Amino acid sequence: MLAKLRQRLAFLIHTNGTIDGGRGIRTFCGMAVPYSAGLVFGDPQLGLAIGLASQLILLADVGGLYSVRLKTILGAWIGAAIAMAMGMVAVHYGGIGLIATGLVLFVSGYLTVYGEQGGMVGVVSSFAFLLGSQNVSADSFELISLAIGGLWGLVLAIVIWPFRPNQPLRQMVANNFTILANYLKAMAASRFDQDDPMVQPLVVQLRQNLLKSRQALVESQRGLWGQSKLRELLLVLIEHTERLNKPLMLLSEIINFHNLPQLQTVQILMEDAISALGDICLDLAQMVTGKRCIPNTNRLQLLLQALQQQQTLQKQALTEDFADYNSLTTVTQLVTHLENLTNQLSQTIQMAQLLENPRLFHPGEGPDDEGFSTPAFTPWWEPLKNNFQLNSPLFRHGLRLAIGGMAGLLIAQITGIPYGFWIVLTLIFVLKPDFSLTFQRLSNRLVGTLLGVLVMSIALKLVQDPHTLSLLGILAIALGTSLLRFHYSVAVFFITAFALILKAIVPEVPTEYALASRLVCTLIGSAIALVLGFSFLRQSERFRFTQAGVKMIVNLEAYFQQLTPALLGQGSINQQEAERVRNQSRLAATGMQIALDRFINDPSTPLGKKEPALTTTNYLARLSRGFRVLISHLENSSGSNPPPAMELFTTQVEQSLTDLRLSLENQSSPAALPPMAETLKQIRDYHQHYQAQRIAEIGQQQGNTPIRRYLNDFNLVVEECQQIYQRLETIHSAIARFTDSPDLAQEIKLKSQPS
Repeated sequence: MLAKLRQRLAFLIHTNGTIDGGRGIRTFCGMAVPYSAGLVFGDPQLGLAIGLASQLILLADVGGLYSVRLKTILGAWIGAAIAMAMGMVAVHYGGIGLIATGLVLFVSGYLTVYGEQGGMVGVVSSFAFLLGSQNVSADSFELISLAIGGLWGLVLAIVIWPFRPNQPLRQMVANNFTILANYLKAMAASRFDQDDPMVQPLVVQLRQNLLKSRQALVESQRGLWGQSKLRELLLVLIEHTERLNKPLMLLSEIINFHNLPQLQTVQILMEDAISALGDICLDLAQMVTGKRCIPNTNRLQLLLQALQQQQTLQKQALTEDFADYNSLTTVTQLVTHLENLTNQLSQTIQMAQLLENPRLFHPGEGPDDEGFSTPAFTPWWEPLKNNFQLNSPLFRHGLRLAIGGMAGLLIAQITGIPYGFWIVLTLIFVLKPDFSLTFQRLSNRLVGTLLGVLVMSIALKLVQDPHTLSLLGILAIALGTSLLRFHYSVAVFFITAFALILKAIVPEVPTEYALASRLVCTLIGSAIALVLGFSFLRQSERFRFTQAGVKMIVNLEAYFQQLTPALLGQGSINQQEAERVRNQSRLAATGMQIALDRFINDPSTPLGKKEPALTTTNYLARLSRGFRVLISHLENSSGSNPPPAMELFTTQVEQSLTDLRLSLENQSSPAALPPMAETLKQIRDYHQHYQAQRIAEIGQQQGNTPIRRYLNDFNLVVEECQQIYQRLETIHSAIARFTDSPDLAQEIKLKSQPS
């Protein structure tokens, strides 16, 4: 029992990440510059207020793609202005003020349907509402400060600030491509000698860096809510590195196994092709870090054509010498794997381009890998509509914030405690959509606040000069923001010091009362958060995540069954039923994302389980979007007969989903995937035969022929089937890594038994 308690509270000592020095420097500049300007113009309080307003708006800057950051900060600025104005009006009406508090907090919590960006916009808006409700005179000082401070924060974050908060994460993923490039160069230089001392260390280094980059992505998710497009893109790029490495290993083995004299020309071409691939991977690494360097694949295409010519020559040699049959087989395998490698590389390049062109990123809504074609328009209100029901964890989070906020406000009004709004403020920052993160935040906040109050009770007696206190406060908030990801308790210590320094500069009540009020309000707000958080969570985070994954796969099975008849040419799609199942899949995906956040942020979750959980969640959602692509396309099908192997492929997909679901339910390793690669090859060969026939028809100027109608029906379908297979491969690998411990299987069996 004691050991479990120690494990549960270990996070109070362990750090969660690295110190964000760039954010601390930005905070210092954001506070110091307007304060200095205020000193020059004789109004330091206004300067300090502008600096505070800028930091309030910058709370919403959680990093990510440039355009997403801009929209998030603008949304936070507008939302904060509206919320502050509402607070300034509502404070004059007791009952209406209570209702307004509940409404604002509900909306703020419900904004988590837009991921971490929406969640932080909600936090900023709630904070602004509370600040406005403290201004009983309802003058315009706070709104003016917010307007100027918001503009200053926007300039800091978007225009002049050199630090890029996600650059270390990008660099970690870019290192995968750099190591892969070095490996390719070493392979070409050693003439594919796998035992070469320059090659072997790079293989190990690549595996280690892939693991590190996955772990870095998991760590970047901790403490955040919902999805992030940037992290999603980087995770896909990590998986692409794995996909590039697989055919590369096969190429190396084939060349080493078939070291025939008549293949010397082929080997020279392969060495040049592998070297060209290395150059492209180096350019990819530059693209991932944000440097505009689109790789030139022309040389690789020319080398591939030369190898295809060698394949043709080997076919011609068969008519003269049957002994060359092994040579033909070898060249055919080399060409096939190099074609696969080239196609995968093209998709990876397109994905890397999306890092700098976020407007093209619409996950899974296009025909290519992970969706970067012409997207289907999704209205902004659709996430709000889909989650507006009690089954949605995000809807419940909004309700909990509203109930807790009104309870905290009532307590503050009844007790008359100074700065009673700190109760609600504590609730906003402590209460999260999951109990594990709420418990973690609560414990860290209590420890940090207690230490901050103890230290400041002594410091404020020793230092009383307003300018010195202002400088110390600016340093404290800069340290606090830089340590948020490192350790929340330490960050709260400095943030508490900053808040108490502000109250000491403009003392509305004696300092002793402010110190006691800070501690009491934190205790009350934390207690409310604990009660509300625990009331919605009574299961282990791993069990909840597993159940969410099972529910997601069950919905995917039903979703795929909706498109199967149209895919096989056996009937049309029931649009109403397909839309109903699609909405269920979306809700299941949202629930799984919330379960993932809880699982990752649970202090007792082993590190080795976090990455496969993150990968499984992202790729199940992408698989659902792939099904949506097929349904959208098949709606307009002319009814052509599908490739004969399509029926086998659909059966294999259904079997794969069933096996993956059973694997999660039983917490056992999933059964091997059916041989979908062979089935897809049959589909592609059949499809390419029709493409060749269509080229002949075009030469004869034939228009709307059955072959043309077939290609219109199945061009996208064949490509999307390939992506479905790749996503299933990734999910299978992730679930295999996740289900390597038998302890949860017993828990699931016990919980599934009737009481």
